[in-house]
Amino acid sequence: MTKNSLKIISKLKNNNISFFTKKKLGNKKQTIQKSIKSLHRSYIDRKKRKIFFNKLWLVRLNGFLNKEKKLKNFYFDRINWNILNFLLKTNSILVNKKVSNFLINYDIFSFFQIIETIEA
Repeated sequence: MTKNSLKIISKLKNNNISFFTKKKLGNKKQTIQKSIKSLHRSYIDRKKRKIFFNKLWLVRLNGFLNKEKKLKNFYFDRINWNILNFLLKTNSILVNKKVSNFLINYDIFSFFQIIETIEA
């Protein structure tokens, strides 16, 4: 047993936590590999959730655009994110910062449609 493992066991004994044997704790390599796998899984899950969230917003915006028949030409200069965020919060609409950046760069028309609905 190493000094670190003895310290851990003594802490467990002092806190009246059940005493673990060396076999139950397992090999250090195995525990590290298991923790890395679980972290990797959680990272993938988070990525999937973000992608789903972005798609959901784009689907909603496209649906809204399909309802609107009249198309307007907008001149895009620059919009401050803080102002947009304030407008969205006052109207209880939550939009991810990455989603708004995506809309500004790739789909300006839908971005301005959001602003129009907020102002109306």
